Amino acid sequence: MKHISGFTLIELLVAISIIAILATIGTTIFTGVQKEAQNSRRKADIVAIAKAMEGKYNPVSGTYSTLTGGEFAAGVIPTPPEGGSYFGDLSTDTKGFRICTILSDNSSFCKESEQGIYGEDPPLPPFMMGTPPGSPTPTTGGPTNTPTPTTAGPTNTPTPTTPPTPTPIPGLI
Repeated sequence: MKHISGFTLIELLVAISIIAILATIGTTIFTGVQKEAQNSRRKADIVAIAKAMEGKYNPVSGTYSTLTGGEFAAGVIPTPPEGGSYFGDLSTDTKGFRICTILSDNSSFCKESEQGIYGEDPPLPPFMMGTPPGSPTPTTGGPTNTPTPTTAGPTNTPTPTTPPTPTPIPGLI
């Protein structure tokens, strides 16, 4: 009788099961590493855009001018890994800016102007996490015009202050 050597069905099933488990573990680890790499790139792009904006600050007028691709080594304004563009806006008076991105866990990463002021309040901390892009900067205080009482009653009425309306930065929206 001849004896043919080879693998039994059980041995093949065990080998296939081990390969499937290792493939699942590898895919899971790779996906997590890939998301972290994309988040790192997004954060680095936001910091690079903010630095380029700071370079466009005019200390005489206290305003920022718009970006072009010439401020970056690649010759274009950075874009997110998945395509599209980052959210950025100048304050109405162009005296401040905010640049934001959404990370893979749906949190946001924003950077605000350091030399100018975005909105009426002092700028928020330089690296702000968890604020959605485009959210209005909170304002404090009440009306700037208060009524002057007289014997006949007030002669003027208060007018509420309105927060600045963000102006899109060309090339970022």
